[in-house]
Amino acid sequence: MKKNITFAIIFFVIGFLLVAEGKPLERIANELGVEGENFYNEKNYVEAAKKFEEAIAKLDEAVKKDGIPEDKEKISRWYEYAFNGYYQGKDFTNAIRILDKRLEFSPDDYDLIKYKSIIYKKHLEDVDKANEVLIKFDQKKPHYKARKTIAVNFKKYKKNKENALLWYKKAYELKQEKSVLENIALLNKELGNSQEAIEAYEDLIKMKPSEKKLISAYTILGNLYDEKKNVSKATANYEKANALKFDEKLSILLITKYYDSKQYEKATKSIETLLKNKTQSPDAIYYRALINYDKGEKAAAKTDFVKLINDAKYGKSAKGYIKSIKSEGNYESSNIPANTEDDKLNTLYSSGLLKKIKVDINEAWVDPFIWESIDYDIKLGICKTLADKCDKAGSSGRITIIDNKSGDKIAKYSKSFGYKNFKK
Repeated sequence: MKKNITFAIIFFVIGFLLVAEGKPLERIANELGVEGENFYNEKNYVEAAKKFEEAIAKLDEAVKKDGIPEDKEKISRWYEYAFNGYYQGKDFTNAIRILDKRLEFSPDDYDLIKYKSIIYKKHLEDVDKANEVLIKFDQKKPHYKARKTIAVNFKKYKKNKENALLWYKKAYELKQEKSVLENIALLNKELGNSQEAIEAYEDLIKMKPSEKKLISAYTILGNLYDEKKNVSKATANYEKANALKFDEKLSILLITKYYDSKQYEKATKSIETLLKNKTQSPDAIYYRALINYDKGEKAAAKTDFVKLINDAKYGKSAKGYIKSIKSEGNYESSNIPANTEDDKLNTLYSSGLLKKIKVDINEAWVDPFIWESIDYDIKLGICKTLADKCDKAGSSGRITIIDNKSGDKIAKYSKSFGYKNFKK
């Protein structure tokens, strides 16, 4: 019984080999291709790649021995599958070997070159080799994407700004793209090539980039012209940036530059823009005070300096100016015009001192800091003005001064008893 089984197996194997031997080589190649597909679907990627390579070898053998026509399309497809298998299986050395085989069929295919450079850069961590592949390809025929990728590799991975700039320029020769010109401008700036950077940023502006990039270009141009001591062009570019989108720091920079160059009208305009967007800006108030002080309008200057006496940045300077103004004797009651009562009230409101007046109950609410900075004679004159306003409204000729911040009584005045201060 056992002998019969043994003979049966032997005959079966011999029969199978005879059938297999009789198969056409092309059919065997196709069957190997199917095996490769099955391995790939089972996520056995490296084995799949090997089967596709076996299929290619068998098909090549069929061409040579059986004289069948070479099916380049099928071979190319199997090489693609083999590459995917080695790549997915993280066998990157063999993936590159297969890419080289594929490049024999398609030497001008940039995508294949791109994949090869990515493997060297990302997976084999060899940026120099990645660039070597791209440069060799570009030498055969200048290629925009290859040059741009080389520039990115030098800038991002090698931190080589000089070579990055060189290759961005080479890329720009082939295609005038905004992102490339932006990198040319930035790299020139970082390398200290200020004139080249200025020219690049001015060309970039002509290409109408996005608003965000346009603001950045104008701001950087302002900085570059600043470095060249060209104040007019610096401020012109800062103004353009700020006109597109208000920026507090840029506004303050413009104010200081206009003030330093004694362009008071332009400085005042910038101060107004800053106060429009930030109503209590100490920077705007301080420079407005400085301008008024320089122009001899000491009363208006003191009004603004008083607002800053508790400011961490400007408080000390403001107190110094207030002291100087008082010593000069220039802050007189003349800042309240001696014409109509309404004019006097408007002046008190515009100075920031008077916040509100209630004539029916004889109360005036004032800014305590400004009030404390005013001399006695001026306080007396203000109280008389406010008391007269109440008197003409049908109330008695008296007034109580209230701290607008705390609600406390500061002083009172009446025609009968005069002025009395509640605070020391």
